[in-house]
Amino acid sequence: MKLLVTGASGFLGWNICQIAKKEWEVSGTVFSHNIGIPGVNILRVDLTDFKELKRLFQVIRPDAVIHAAAKSDPNYCQTHREETQKINVDSAISIASLCAGFLIPCVFTSTDLVFDGLNPPYREEAPVCPVNFYGEQKVLAEKGMFKCYPNVSICRMALMFGFPGPVAASFVQPMLKAVREGKELRLFTDEFRTPISVSSAVQGVFLALGKVNGILHLGGSERISRYDFGKLMWC
Repeated sequence: MKLLVTGASGFLGWNICQIAKKEWEVSGTVFSHNIGIPGVNILRVDLTDFKELKRLFQVIRPDAVIHAAAKSDPNYCQTHREETQKINVDSAISIASLCAGFLIPCVFTSTDLVFDGLNPPYREEAPVCPVNFYGEQKVLAEKGMFKCYPNVSICRMALMFGFPGPVAASFVQPMLKAVREGKELRLFTDEFRTPISVSSAVQGVFLALGKVNGILHLGGSERISRYDFGKLMWC
C-alpha cells in the first residue's frame, strides 16, 4: 500500500514518515529542505502548483494521503498572507480534490488555533473562532476540503512535543536548550493548551486514516499553560 505524506521535513510529517514506513510504501514531499529518511521516497514538490501536484498523484498513485505540510508560524502567516494562503489553503483544497478523484482516504492536519480559547474544552462540533490569520487559514482549508471531498478526515492537532527531526523541532527543544544553558525563560501564563506527544498524535492520525470522516480533536489529557509546562521541565 502506498502512502503520500506532505511536509515530510516538518516536525509532524517527519514523525509520520518514521512510523508509516514500517507498514507502508511511503513517499514524502519537501519543498525547501534537503532531507533523507531511510526507507522513504523523498520528493521535492511545489504543492501550490496544481499541475505539479496532479503529476505527483499520477506517478505515485497513492492509496492514501496525509497532508501535513503547512506554514505554521502564526506571526509569519500574519505578515505574509498571500504566500501562506497558497500553501495553507489553496494546496489543501487541491489535495482534497485529487483524493476525491482517486477515491482514496485523506487526512488533513489542522490546528487547535481555530478556536480563541475562551470557552474550553472544545468539542469537534463547537463553532470555530480563530483569533489570528493562521487559524483563519486553517478554517478556510477545512471548509474547502469538505466541500470538494466530504470523506476527508480533519485532525485538529494540539501543541505537540517530542524528539526533533533533522529540520524541525517541537516547542520543547528551545526550552530544553535554555534549561541546559541556565538561561532565563519567558513563558506565557495565560495561554492554555492540551499538549500531546508527537508519537500519540501520529497514532491518532493513523486511527483516523480511512476510518473517520469529519473532524477529530487530537490533544493531551491535561490543560496547562506554557509556564506550568516549563516548570515541569525544571523538576
